[in-house]
Amino acid sequence: MSRENRIAEIIVRIGVGIIAFGILFGIVIGASHYEFDWLMALYWWVVSFVVGILFIGFAEVIELLHKIHEKVDLAIGNENDSNVPVFNDTNPKYRQTKWSLSMEEEDSIRNMFSGKVKEITVTPFQDIVYVELENNAYKILEVGYFTPKEVPFNLLTDELNEWLKEKHKK
Repeated sequence: MSRENRIAEIIVRIGVGIIAFGILFGIVIGASHYEFDWLMALYWWVVSFVVGILFIGFAEVIELLHKIHEKVDLAIGNENDSNVPVFNDTNPKYRQTKWSLSMEEEDSIRNMFSGKVKEITVTPFQDIVYVELENNAYKILEVGYFTPKEVPFNLLTDELNEWLKEKHKK
């Protein structure tokens, strides 16, 4: 099982190791008596299984927190310091879909530009909006996070750029 967080991967391996060690240790302890002591073996098996599962569960919590951290960074714009496109054509989230903008998202966009918004247009791409400002400038925003996030033009997909060209021809 591949994990994004190395610490979580190490803790999973420790958990599996504890379970394996407990099984072997239970066999050794159980066999050390004149007759196989099932009670001692079972004790070590149960204890090692519970402790190993706790380690694996803790690793899962770390992995989930890591993913949440990445999403929050994406929402506040701390991702992508390089020129690698955030939106790629292979990501199904950004394929053309029919969706609508909520009132909260619209209010958030208007507040972002201090009410100087002339028009907000929902694009056919999920969570992407076209905002025309009073000074005839326009912005592309991604909504769906905690706050709308401006998308740099150099990071748009070819499909979205085509849509923008069609929008400006009208």
